[in-house]
Amino acid sequence: KYMTCFALFVDVFYKISSYKIYLPQLIEKLHIFINILFEIKFIIFNFTENYEFSIFKNLLDF
Repeated sequence: KYMTCFALFVDVFYKISSYKIYLPQLIEKLHIFINILFEIKFIIFNFTENYEFSIFKNLLDF
């Protein structure tokens, strides 16, 4: 009985330690993903802004 309890404890401890190892990597990957999303949003926003600006400029030219 004590051995199975100990084995369970070791198993849980091992899982927690492995999560602790993986957590920073996960956070880092999530951070990179969020940065990429922001970059894409920024590029799209700039593109649409420039596109609208060029249309506006063309209207002013007429």
